Amino acid sequence: ALSSIMLVVVGIVSTLVHIYSIGYMARDHCKTRFMSYLSLFTFAMLTLVTSDNFLQLFFGWEGVGLCSYLLIGFWYQKPSAAAAAKKAFIVTRVGDFGFLLAILYIFVNRSSFGDLNVLDITNIHQAANGDLISATVAGWFAIGIFAGAVGKSAQFPLHTWLPDAME
Repeated sequence: ALSSIMLVVVGIVSTLVHIYSIGYMARDHCKTRFMSYLSLFTFAMLTLVTSDNFLQLFFGWEGVGLCSYLLIGFWYQKPSAAAAAKKAFIVTRVGDFGFLLAILYIFVNRSSFGDLNVLDITNIHQAANGDLISATVAGWFAIGIFAGAVGKSAQFPLHTWLPDAME
């Protein structure tokens, strides 16, 4: 049900952004490249919201990051746009590193968590079984996932790329 709602939200917002961009980029000689980046961003976002395992989620996640880099630095001839794109890419990698570590932890401990399936992970409290070490590791897993979300959504302290991204 959540994926269905997110598909509708992403579809509507993406359609509106595409319609706006057609008018905004009408006189730009590279509008084809811009629209392809925008369409790739939509594809990555749809991959992200429809994924049922963490590996597919990570590919969608990284696709969104790549497209953000491409769209922020679209006018790469301007030094400020190129610098803003690099800054966004580097800062979001910090959060992505935490997310990747969490996914690698799940993969290494498949016997405790099941598989990389998202629904198996929602029962992480059962994997901990009250054991202090397992509960601590489960907490680190949650922090890794949270770090990824903080980086992509530009939350404190990984928010420094967002003002520059308005380039």
